[in-house]
Amino acid sequence: MKKNFYSFKEKFCYSSIKRIFAWKYQKEVIHEDEKSRNSIATAFFLTGCTAKHAPGKEEKQLTMKYYYYPTCEGCTDGEGFQAYVEEMLSDVLDPDDYEFELKNVAKEDSYDEFQKIVEEYQTEDFYPTAPVMVVGDTYLFGLEEIERQIRQTAIEGYNAITTEEQFWEDMENIPKEDSYFVYFYKENCKYCRGAESFIANLEKEQTLNDGTLSKLHFTYIDISKMENMPIAGEFYEKYNVPEEEWKAPMIFWKGGYLMGEQKIKEQMLEIVREGQALGWPGAEAVPVENQ
Repeated sequence: MKKNFYSFKEKFCYSSIKRIFAWKYQKEVIHEDEKSRNSIATAFFLTGCTAKHAPGKEEKQLTMKYYYYPTCEGCTDGEGFQAYVEEMLSDVLDPDDYEFELKNVAKEDSYDEFQKIVEEYQTEDFYPTAPVMVVGDTYLFGLEEIERQIRQTAIEGYNAITTEEQFWEDMENIPKEDSYFVYFYKENCKYCRGAESFIANLEKEQTLNDGTLSKLHFTYIDISKMENMPIAGEFYEKYNVPEEEWKAPMIFWKGGYLMGEQKIKEQMLEIVREGQALGWPGAEAVPVENQ
């Protein structure tokens, strides 16, 4: 059954006027040998009707710092690594969403900063060496751990500092020629990991059936967190999702949704190529039954 509704923000606001909830996010930093230290980032996500950013209002950015040593065999070239990370994140974060700092530890100022990291995190069994990646309040040690966790850590770090204003503004500002999805996942879900691996390895720009190019955008929401259940419930309601399908992984686009790793892998690209995911709901958006 089709269901007409106005802009997704308007409907979301309408049903959220009575509810303001706090979003508290906790992230653990875990080294492969031991739990190094807990790092807690807390953010409050207020759901309601808000205006757009006032002109000149400063937006929050996720801070990322890459400490490297050019002569280290395990380190990659600083600028080359930055380009690698930017490409990896291009479908989930805009360049304006984060600040990337290169820290060559052979230089005095960066060396002093790195020594403080060493002093804080070293133990009898673990001594931090370059490269080290700091994403918000989370520390990743060693190139293998950095490459394995940087994408998800950046997504979660940005979500932790994103205000409701930024969230909706980001959605409203999706260019009409880009393809946009909201992705529901759960931690420690093997099917979610499969879907995320598929998404992460997609070409960030896809050719549509009409020959035009469309960039991919994804917003990740962890529905295993209690504080995210209200926003998940709003999507389920607006898209008429049967209760038995309230599961992860799931993706939503302006005209429908797909539930399950296999369906995402088999059908998502065709949805993109047909142009069904272009932009994000406006007044004319009409969610349809799941295919």
